[in-house]
Order: sequence, then C-alpha cells, then structure tokens
Amino acid sequence: MGKYVGGLIPLGVLLTAVTFIVSVVVYFRHEREPDELHQRFLARFYVYVMLFFSVLLVFIGSVFLLRGVLSYPFGLSFSYTGSVMLKERAPGETPASVEVRCDSRERLIDIAGGLMLGVVGVVFYAVHRSLEKRVEPPQLSPHSFLKQSYLMSSTVLYGGMAIYGIPVSIYSILERYLIHTEISGENHLARPVPGTILSVAIVALPIWILFIRELQTVWRSSGG
Repeated sequence: MGKYVGGLIPLGVLLTAVTFIVSVVVYFRHEREPDELHQRFLARFYVYVMLFFSVLLVFIGSVFLLRGVLSYPFGLSFSYTGSVMLKERAPGETPASVEVRCDSRERLIDIAGGLMLGVVGVVFYAVHRSLEKRVEPPQLSPHSFLKQSYLMSSTVLYGGMAIYGIPVSIYSILERYLIHTEISGENHLARPVPGTILSVAIVALPIWILFIRELQTVWRSSGG
C-alpha cells in the first residue's frame, strides 16, 4: 500500500486488539457492571468485536475506492507505482529512454474491490448494530465497560491513522511536485506515490471524529 504505509494498518490493528484484550482483563479484575449486562458478557463481546471488524472493512474498502478515484484527476502514477518500460527508439538512437507505465486495471480492481468491501462492511455493521440493541439495553449502554473499550480502541486506531496520515501525505505530495527527479529504472520506485496515504488520511479523519463524539456521549451519560 505504498512505502509510507507499509505495515501501518496491521500494526494499528494489532495494537488495538491488544488494547481491547487488556481492557477485558481489567474488566474482569476491577470493573463492576449491572448484573443484566454482566450476564450477557459473551454475547456483547462478540457483538463489539464484529462491530470493530465491520468498521475496519468499511475503512479498508473506502481507502481502496478513494485511491482509485484519486487516480482519475491526478493520474495513475499518483496512486500506483507502475513499472519501468523502454520507449521505442529510432535505429541508432542511444541511450534508450525509459518511462513508467501504470496498468489501469489496478484502478478498476481498487474501485470494484473497495466497493465490495465497503458494502459487506456496512451490511455486517448494520446487522451487529441491531444485535447490540438486543443484548445491551439502551438505558444500560452508558454503563457498559465493553462498549467504552470498543469506542476507545477504535478512537485510538483511527486517530493514529489520521494523525500519521495527514502530515505524511502532505509531505509526500510536496515531495512529488516540488522535487523533480528524472525517471529511470533505478529510481522510479523512490518516486512519491501519495494516493494511498492520502486516502488513508481522508477516510480515517471523519471516522475518528465520529468515534470521539460517540465516546464523549457515552461518558457524559455515564457521568464519567
């Protein structure tokens, strides 16, 4: 997903999962919830884990979709690395010049795959949001330690993505358009391809804000 992204998403998911597990351990050792919530712990745990991964599917699908869309106004090389191809030359012409060519099928795959992941994520989210209301009564939801852990973990994940992605995408764009380097077989992979990290930043920011607002609402309702 680009040299600036690398293992960012897997690392973020891993750290978030660890945070959630630690929260559950703390819950068992210290937290006290109403008995009605405590009796449904496993069902609620399942629901919030599935909600987390449903939002993650929507996020990843939206990143792929937006990366493909951005390649229309800014060009394929804005979102995709491409490969070096020798230009056709006239007989006796030396040296052979090269150009970077991007396959437009990558864009179509991103758009189609992103839409598929996004739709699946939305459907799973809607189903498990409905289940949440059944296993966790709305009047007791503000006292749900699992819900607060889910919201906190998601806020940390998407907040981290946004905080990392915004400055790095700006730097990548500036490097791409202000530092002009000749394209050659040796350095074409070093060219900035900001489409991916910019997509991550654009998608993560509103999700982060939504989770912050929902977390604040729960804290106010619980008197926290």
